Amino acid sequence: MVKDSIILNTDIHFSFSFLRIFLFAFPIFLSLSLSLSLSLSLSLARMSSGKSPTVATTDEYVPEPPRHRETPLEKLIRKTKREPYVPLGVLCTVVILGFGLRALKRGDRNMSQTMMRYRVYAQGATVLAIGVGLVIYPKEPKDQKHK
Repeated sequence: MVKDSIILNTDIHFSFSFLRIFLFAFPIFLSLSLSLSLSLSLSLARMSSGKSPTVATTDEYVPEPPRHRETPLEKLIRKTKREPYVPLGVLCTVVILGFGLRALKRGDRNMSQTMMRYRVYAQGATVLAIGVGLVIYPKEPKDQKHK
């Protein structure tokens, strides 16, 4: 009888641990898979646009002027100015996820379920903001990209 209760307790502990890991890892996996699929579809759309690469017609070698290499921080600032609702949606999703995990840790199941539901809504709004941004700003011109 005692062995059965010990096995049952470890099974329950294992399932809660698995649930905690799943609740933590699933939003990360979902956002990574969405960003990968969006970047893949953009790459395929650019490849299928039908533009052929330009070939120089002169025999002389004409070096390209040095370009300004954009740092990751400059890129983040530029894209945030261009589409401000995407980082706002990501921030809201992360904050709601934190509150939901905190409620789960404290044992408040109702609050945890409510927060996880709000997290899904925030993720949906973020994906919608990405989609609207792709429709409004389909492609950046190369001359404006490095300004």
